[in-house]
Amino acid sequence: MKDKSIHLRLPEMLYKESLKIKESFGFTNIQEFIKEAIRRLIYEYNKQKALKSLKKLYGSFKNIRRLTRKEKDKLAMELFNNLDEQKNLFKRFGL
Repeated sequence: MKDKSIHLRLPEMLYKESLKIKESFGFTNIQEFIKEAIRRLIYEYNKQKALKSLKKLYGSFKNIRRLTRKEKDKLAMELFNNLDEQKNLFKRFGL
């Protein structure tokens, strides 16, 4: 992959802060720090883009019948009523 060169002007305050970070985290030069910052920002933007796509897809499955509140309550009661039976299974298999 071929590298591309760009010219970048930074406000003095931003440049000084970048130099401090470069020194603190052991970057060899300011260019390496800027490349790492761009990589991280690209990663974050791609992550946000993926999350937006997932939000759009949420609930988009077709022909899926969702349980009603009444059906959920009925299943919960069946589970609750069968706890003794389930405990016996655990005992039987030594769990």
